[in-house]
Formats: sequence, C-alpha cells, structure tokens
Amino acid sequence: MHVPKKPNQPKKANIREKNVGKSNYAQHKIQPWDIWLDWDLNPWDADIVKRTLRTKEGESRVMDYQKIIHICEERIRQIVEEEALTAMCPKEQK
Repeated sequence: MHVPKKPNQPKKANIREKNVGKSNYAQHKIQPWDIWLDWDLNPWDADIVKRTLRTKEGESRVMDYQKIIHICEERIRQIVEEEALTAMCPKEQK
C-alpha cells in the first residue's frame, strides 16, 4: 500500500547535529553518550566523561574539574561503603 507524503512536512533534524544549552557536544563525531553506551558506564563514570569532554561558553574549566572531583569523592564514598558492607556480610559460597 502506497502512503503519500504529507505536504509541507519538515525534514526531521539529525539529533546528533543539535545541541541544547551552551555545551559543544554536537560539534564532534563522538558524543559522550556514544562512550557511555560502548563502555556500559555507570551514571557516575558517565558524568565524569561528560564533564571531561564538554566546554561551556562562559564557564571556567576550573568549575568542571571541581565538579569532577566532587563526583569522584562521592563515588569513592559509595564504593568504600559497599566494600565495608560486603566485608561484614560476605555471600555464602556454593
């Protein structure tokens, strides 16, 4: 069955060519989400990658690195807590 095209229908924009906000991800062939998916990153690591790759007009890179440090400190806290809980309650061996 032939379905005619709707007249004056705008062409769908390539989502990878558009950018929301002041970041410059769309200017690059590889976007942060490509890395997240390919490497199956957890949200913490994905956020670090995103902040490492981006540049935002009007924002200092110092702020990005301060945010990365903050994210790393929180993730380290979580891992230490998880390891402590695992040490206290080891899984039964089969």
